Amino acid sequence: MAAHPPTPGTRADHTATDPTALLRSLGDPPLPGRGVVTQNYLAAVVERARGLATALAATGGLLAEPEPEEE
Repeated sequence: MAAHPPTPGTRADHTATDPTALLRSLGDPPLPGRGVVTQNYLAAVVERARGLATALAATGGLLAEPEPEEE
């Protein structure tokens, strides 16, 4: 299967600063007595997914280059 060429203008400006925001907006998981522990595990999975997605985007050249600091 052939790889598709990248679409022009598809560079990410930045990565997510708080990838667990959507997860937290849903509230505690409906598990009596285990909601906080479950929420921590789910947050860890989301953080790991963000790291992997960022690494894949960087490998594919999809992340925008950081702006040089002016002195």
